[in-house]
Amino acid sequence: MDDLSLEDLQAALQTVQNEKSAIKLSDRNVVELVNKLQECGLLGGDLLHTVNGREYVTADHLKTEVIDTVSSTGGRIAVVNLPAQLAVDLLHCEHAAQQAVAESNGQLRLVQGELITVEYFDNLAAEIDEILQAGGVVPLATLAAQFTLGSELLMSVVTARINKTIHGRLEGGLLYTSAYIARIKSQMRGGLRGAASPVNIPHLLKRIQLDDLPTGSNIVSNVIDELIKEGSIRGVLRGGGSSFTPAIYAKSQQEAVKRFYEQNNYIGYDTVAKLGIAASKQHLQTTFPDGIALESAFVSPSVIHQLDASAEDAAASGSWCDVQALLPPALSHEDASALLEHCPIMQSAGKTKGSTSACSVHAGTCIVSTALQQELQQQLLSAARQAAETAQQDSKAASKSAATSEPSPGQAPKPDSSKSGGAAATADSDDDDWDMSKTKGGKGKKAGKKKTAGKAKGSAQAASAASKQRTSKASKPTDAAACSALTVHNLTDQILELYPDMEGAGTHGKLAQALATCLRPAVLAEFDKAMAAVFVAGAESRRRRRDLIAHEAQDSWQHLQLYLQGCQLFADEEGTSTALQRHLVRTTATSLLDWLLHYQDVDNQEEAAASGPSSQDQSSLPAVPMSLQDRQALLARAPPDLAPALKAAADTIGNTADAQSAQQATQAAAEAVGLRLKPLDKKAEKALVQAQQDDLQAQLADHTDPAAVLSLVVPLLVMQVRGKAITVPGRALAGIIAGLRTSLESDSFELLQSYHQLVVNHLRAMSAETPSEPELGVMQEQLATKLQAIKSMAGVRRK
Repeated sequence: MDDLSLEDLQAALQTVQNEKSAIKLSDRNVVELVNKLQECGLLGGDLLHTVNGREYVTADHLKTEVIDTVSSTGGRIAVVNLPAQLAVDLLHCEHAAQQAVAESNGQLRLVQGELITVEYFDNLAAEIDEILQAGGVVPLATLAAQFTLGSELLMSVVTARINKTIHGRLEGGLLYTSAYIARIKSQMRGGLRGAASPVNIPHLLKRIQLDDLPTGSNIVSNVIDELIKEGSIRGVLRGGGSSFTPAIYAKSQQEAVKRFYEQNNYIGYDTVAKLGIAASKQHLQTTFPDGIALESAFVSPSVIHQLDASAEDAAASGSWCDVQALLPPALSHEDASALLEHCPIMQSAGKTKGSTSACSVHAGTCIVSTALQQELQQQLLSAARQAAETAQQDSKAASKSAATSEPSPGQAPKPDSSKSGGAAATADSDDDDWDMSKTKGGKGKKAGKKKTAGKAKGSAQAASAASKQRTSKASKPTDAAACSALTVHNLTDQILELYPDMEGAGTHGKLAQALATCLRPAVLAEFDKAMAAVFVAGAESRRRRRDLIAHEAQDSWQHLQLYLQGCQLFADEEGTSTALQRHLVRTTATSLLDWLLHYQDVDNQEEAAASGPSSQDQSSLPAVPMSLQDRQALLARAPPDLAPALKAAADTIGNTADAQSAQQATQAAAEAVGLRLKPLDKKAEKALVQAQQDDLQAQLADHTDPAAVLSLVVPLLVMQVRGKAITVPGRALAGIIAGLRTSLESDSFELLQSYHQLVVNHLRAMSAETPSEPELGVMQEQLATKLQAIKSMAGVRRK
């Protein structure tokens, strides 16, 4: 067959095709045969069958049919329409369409599911040009809807063919011809050339019958800009192309602004706005570079020179002036204040400090000379000192009134002793319950002061700090009441009385108030200084008084501890111990409580309120112990934070015979009032015992009364043989003497016991309703005989 020519092969094929087949195959047999040939690889893998399954087509042939179909439909067909045209599945049609587009070298495009040829776009452009030439203008949106194309696709097609196939201009989504633009340009030129005032462009378009232009186009704005650049019209397009201002109008505006400014030396922004000038401040700053821009107006520098001259006159004459009266009425108070800041004299005043400046600005618009301000300050300072004197007088009067309305804690007569139980002589009703330690306690306390003065002073200083807060609080009402006379309102009234012409001057007519506000700190400082001069003197007096009371309280506290240790000697004898402790509670513990009450009440006492700077001594201390009524009065007016502890101590002392409980209660009360009571150490105890012993011996040497001698001898003997100090009530003498049996020689003990019995008998005989004179005489003789021997037991010799 290799020797056969093409013509021979074609003739052979023709012969085979003309021969009739002896065997006919069914459609199913053909399909099976084709499938078998495909499996054997004899037909290739690109054989596709049609939708009806009766025909087969290759991929290349399908691609060719797709191209032919696009051409037959005018160059545009949707891919979804190909299966109906070609009887092939959509998937194979899409694949064939993609191959056709890829091999078309840009002549065929697949856009938004459609196959479109370049020839179609060319024909479309020619059709658009026909529409454009007929109408002069056509929106792209209308064309996109008409040809069912996307706006972006249509834009790209039209843009590529402008001035080629499409003879026109594309701008802002519009296609228009040069003739259309020329017609609009001619109409706008005629409408704007005759304008002498700002023209509203939409209104003008309506009048010249151009209001049918598509909305959103910039044709008119571009046309007007071209006319301005060409010089066909003169003016400015403003407001985003909505308004046109002719040059002649702008010139007249500028001349009107300049004329007003030169005639009045200022021009208001509202005036400029009425002339139709926008951004008036920026316009004026550009037109008048040397001017001053204020809040509501633009001012010429000549106004500054006028204000500066007025300020210099006020400073030189020591007076004041309101510059608002010198300025045009159109300028506000804020404008006047801003102008004053530009005055040279005020700028120099701002650079100087204090009173060295010649003048200052008050109430926004008023210039006040420094001389006038200083004169006014001196007069107000004098009024402040007078107010301080009045406040002090009112404070003293109020203190006296408060003192007369409450029971005075210092009215009770002061006993002979504050340590040994000044009120114990009448505490019990028994005949033998007599206490001869009154005189002893007084001098014992005096001796104790010398040993513990330093410690008590330290405690008083530490505790006085706790009451300073209450002291300051007590003085605040007086200060506040006095300051109410120095309020801004009252000071303003005083200034207006001195200078009535200041009324109504300044911003909102508040010149006098501004001066009062400025001078008030100095006035209040002067008032505080005057008040402090008196208060410091009173505070120093109260401090001294508090120190003295703290010293007495510390002394009572040390004696309470000292005597409590002495009571421990007789702990085994219940009756004696109870009597000693009850007596200690009613005397020394009660005195300590009274001192604590006086300590916290120093600020309320009439003596402290009325005291001057002169020093106070022991004679000015309040009486201790107090009466029950005075003690209750002090408790009633104790501060709320101190009252619970003080009342608890008072209740404990009044309801117990346990000296230990009384000691704890008074210590808690002392801590509450801020007084630190120091414990009794060995050294202080030894010194107190020795001082007590020396004092009792000195008293014993001068006494001849048998009962008094016995009350002094017994504590002395206890101190000598036991080394402890006690305070002895009358009913406890027998028990104490019995307790000395083992510590004294038998002769001395019998002498002491017999002397005690004689004293008791003598007192009973004297208290009888009908005393027997002979019997009393015998007793007195016996007591006198044994007196010296009793004194000798205590170490006291005959003088």
